[in-house]
Amino acid sequence: MKILSSDEALINFFSGDKSLTSAKLTRIDIFSKDGFLLIDLYFELLSNDKIKLTFTDVKEYSFYHSSKHAFYYVEILKFFKEQQSIYISLDPVDETEGISEKDNDFILAAGVNGFVLEE
Repeated sequence: MKILSSDEALINFFSGDKSLTSAKLTRIDIFSKDGFLLIDLYFELLSNDKIKLTFTDVKEYSFYHSSKHAFYYVEILKFFKEQQSIYISLDPVDETEGISEKDNDFILAAGVNGFVLEE
């Protein structure tokens, strides 16, 4: 596993050529470590790169799945820094920067680290 970047630098990385839009979310891991909640999201990008995002010190999250829908292509998303936290929504109500109560499939965390998964 090779580290990509963290926090705002990682957000900026995914606003360029490498995008999470149209990526496939392949796995979600939710676990506690040293008293903090962490969430790992695993993606396969259009470039076939495999990426893991590790959200640290998670403050709030919500994910919903129904077998009526495929798991899980990212059509639109929000990914930004909100005060002292990192916010991502994989099913936002819109693409404007800002947290909305209508956003779905979201994580609010103290930080995020990105990794390239090597085959």
